[in-house]
Amino acid sequence: MKAVDRRVTKLEEQIGCRKRPGQVVIVCDGREPPLDHDSYLRILEESGHFDPEKPCGVVNFYDFPRGLNAQETERFLREHGAELIGLKPLTD
Repeated sequence: MKAVDRRVTKLEEQIGCRKRPGQVVIVCDGREPPLDHDSYLRILEESGHFDPEKPCGVVNFYDFPRGLNAQETERFLREHGAELIGLKPLTD
């Protein structure tokens, strides 16, 4: 019976119907951010751009605007957060 339970669990995880903590990959250029990464994810989640229930996700801060303070950063995330989610090809 244990083998059947393990197999069912594995299948549930593969098709995404088993609730488990998700993994998030954050891509950035190494600059010191005005907010911590947890705050970024919280703002993106609150504004509907990021779903923490997905098994994995990518947030791309590589081309994030420079020189924003905390308030400007929060406003930018709420307005342009959808552009930061997922992998997109890097352009020259």
